[in-house]
Amino acid sequence: MSRRHSDSLIFDSIRLEGSLFVPALLEKAARGDHSEQKAADYQLPKGLSLADEQGRAFRIAGALWKGFGPVRQRQDVDSLRATIGFSSELLRDALGYSDFRLCSTPIEIHDRLTR
Repeated sequence: MSRRHSDSLIFDSIRLEGSLFVPALLEKAARGDHSEQKAADYQLPKGLSLADEQGRAFRIAGALWKGFGPVRQRQDVDSLRATIGFSSELLRDALGYSDFRLCSTPIEIHDRLTR
């Protein structure tokens, strides 16, 4: 079956494979026209706009990534713990997930710990 070229996204960096996401749906979401994408749906504090919160989250994520970069290069730091710490801060501080827990226990495979 040949691929339809009429379904083009407004993004240069995304190429859809398969049919899990429909281009029209992604474009609608990107424009902010999809359901539950209005500022009122996010229960923002009064005086803040959705753009304010997006900018805030982006700045927090950028600062976390900037701090995580040098840690990733260090040989004296446990990379698993550093990655878990970065991921936890990202989810909590930038994305607002306050009620998550890391509940899995490490599994050793070929002398390496994995989750």
